[in-house]
Amino acid sequence: MLKNVVAFFICCVSAVTCVAASRSTNTPAKQAASESTLAAVRRSDAADRDAQGKLRKLTQAEHMRRAAVYLSVRAFAEARAHWQTLIDNYPQDPRVPEALLGIGRSYFLEKVYENGYNVFNQLVQDYGPTKEGREALNFSAASLLRMGRFSEAATRYADYVDRFPDGERIDTAHLNVIDTLREAGQPAEALRWVTRTRQRFSGSAVETNAMFAALRLYVAEEEWPDAVLMADELLKRSFPKAVLTSRSEVAYLKAFSLEQAGRKNEAFSAYLAVPDSIDSYYGWLASHVRRVPLIDSVTVFFAAGALAAGWGGRLADHIGALRAMRRCILVTAAALGAAALAPSLPVLFAVLAVAGVANAVTQPAINLFVAEQIPGDRQGLGFGIKQSGIPAAILLSGLALPVLALPLGWRVTMALCALGPLAVGLALPRGERSHVSRRPASRRPSRALLLTAAGAALGTAGPSALGAYLVASSVDVGIEEGAAGLLAALASGLSLAARVWLGARADRRRDYGLAVVVVLLAAGSAGFALMASHATGVFVLGALVAFTLGWGWPGLFNLAVVDSNRETPGSASGVSQTGIYVGAAFGPAMFGVLASASGYGTAWAAVAATTLMSAGVLWIARRASTIPTGSGV
Repeated sequence: MLKNVVAFFICCVSAVTCVAASRSTNTPAKQAASESTLAAVRRSDAADRDAQGKLRKLTQAEHMRRAAVYLSVRAFAEARAHWQTLIDNYPQDPRVPEALLGIGRSYFLEKVYENGYNVFNQLVQDYGPTKEGREALNFSAASLLRMGRFSEAATRYADYVDRFPDGERIDTAHLNVIDTLREAGQPAEALRWVTRTRQRFSGSAVETNAMFAALRLYVAEEEWPDAVLMADELLKRSFPKAVLTSRSEVAYLKAFSLEQAGRKNEAFSAYLAVPDSIDSYYGWLASHVRRVPLIDSVTVFFAAGALAAGWGGRLADHIGALRAMRRCILVTAAALGAAALAPSLPVLFAVLAVAGVANAVTQPAINLFVAEQIPGDRQGLGFGIKQSGIPAAILLSGLALPVLALPLGWRVTMALCALGPLAVGLALPRGERSHVSRRPASRRPSRALLLTAAGAALGTAGPSALGAYLVASSVDVGIEEGAAGLLAALASGLSLAARVWLGARADRRRDYGLAVVVVLLAAGSAGFALMASHATGVFVLGALVAFTLGWGWPGLFNLAVVDSNRETPGSASGVSQTGIYVGAAFGPAMFGVLASASGYGTAWAAVAATTLMSAGVLWIARRASTIPTGSGV
C-alpha cells in the first residue's frame, strides 16, 4: 500500500547525496625545503665534530644559522649546542645576548622552566639594557608564572613596566601584572593595576583587555554587581581583533552574573541577548543555558492548549470556522506583540498561555473550515497543505535567526512576527453567512476518539523533541553546528513535502482512514531508533526518516478525524488536538530530562518506543471506530 511512500522517500534521500571533494596529497615545497636544509645541517655537523664528538669552532654566523634551523624544527638540544659553542669561543661577540636568549627560549619551549629562568636571569643581569635583556626579563616572569610562583611573576612584570616604560612588550606586561596578581590571590592590587592600565592606554584595545580582566576578576571573586556594571561598560565598546575577548563572551558573563546575583528575569533576557552564530561558542553555551526556560515556555503554550482544546473545538462548531479563526488569529498577533514587551519570565509565560488557548481554538476551526469549504475529493491535499505550516514555520524561524534575531534581537523579531498573523486576521473575509451551530449531542467523546487522542499524544511527544534537540543531538554525534542546522532545514523541507504529497495521495485513493498513519508512525519509530546510534551516517539517515515519515502524518490524521466525525468536525478535532497538545507540551521536557540523565542515544531510543506505541494505539482506535475507513465524504 505504501510502495509510493517508500519510493518518494528514497528519491528525496537520493537527491541530497553528495560526493566529498578529494584533497591533494602533494607535500608542500616549503616543507620539503626545510627537510632538505635540516638534513644538510646535520651532515655538516657530523663532519664538523672532533674525536670527542664536540662541535668545532665555526664562524659566528654559521653557528647562529644552524641553531636557527634546529630551533625551527624544535631540535632544542642541537640548537643549544651551537649557541653555547658561540658563547664559549666568542665571549665578546655582540651575538652573545641573542645566543643566551635562544638558549633560554629553547628551555621555555621544552617546558623546562627552571633552567630557562636561570638563563634569563643571567641575561638580565649581564645585558639588561639591551633588547635581549628586556625580552629576558619578560620571559623570566613568564617562567615564574608557569612554575606557579605567581607573586614573584607579578613583581617581575611590574619591574618590566617600571624599567622599560617604552619597551616592546609594555602593553602585555601591564595585562600580565593583572592576571598574575589575580592568580596570586591579590584581587585588590590587581584592580589597582586595572586602573593604572586603563589610564596608561585609554581608548585603546589594551584598555578594553584590562576591563575584561577586571570582569573576570569580579566573576572569580563572586562580586556579581560589579561584574554586571563592568560587563555593561564593556558592551559599549568596540571589539577589534586586538581585543582578547568577544561581545558574545562578555554578554554571556553578564547573563551569568545576573543569574548568580539572583536577578533571574534579567538573566533570562540577557541570555536571550547573547549573539548566537555557528562560530560562537558563548552563543552556543547560552543557547544551552536558556533551553530550560524555553522548553518551559513550549510546555506552558501547549499545556494551555491541551486544557482548552476540547472547549475550543466545541466553540468553533458553535460560532463557525471563519469567525473563530479571525478572532483567535488576532489574539495570537496581540500575544506576540505582548511577548515582545514582556518585562519578566512569568509575564512571558502568561502571554504564551493566552496564545496557547487561542491556538487551541484556531486548529479545530481550520479543520472545520477545510471540511466545509474544500470539496470532498480535495480535502486530503487541503489538510496536507494546512499541516505543512509546522515544518514551514521551522524553516522560516531558521531563516529569521540570521536575518532578524541576531542583528535586531529577539524582542524586535517577536514584534515583527506579530505582523504576519495580524495581516492574515485582517485579510480573512467578513460577512460570512449565518452559521448553524454544530453542538454535539453529547460532550462525552467516543471510545475510538479517545483512543485516537491517546495515540496522538504518544505520536507527538517524540517528533516535538526533534525541533528542540535535533541540532544539539547532531553536534553530540560529531556533526558541525552549521551542518546540523542544514540537516534540520532539510528534514523540515522533506516533512513539508511528505505532508502535502501524502494528502494528495489520499485524495487519489479515497483513503481517509488511519491505516496509513499507523504505517508512517511505525516507520518513523525505526528512524528514531537509528538516531540512537553514535555513527554519524546512521544518525543522519535516522533523522531524515524520523522527520519525513515519523512526522509526516498530521495531515492524514486530521483528515481521518474529520472524516469519521462529519457532523461535528470542530468538536472532534478539539478532542484529538488535546492529545497532540499533551504530547507537544511534555514530550520535549521529558526528552530533555532523559537526555541529561542518560544521553541523547537513550532519549531517542525512548522516543522510538513511544512512537511505536502510538502506532499500536491508533491501530486499536481504527478497529474501534464504528465508521468504516476509507468512507469518503
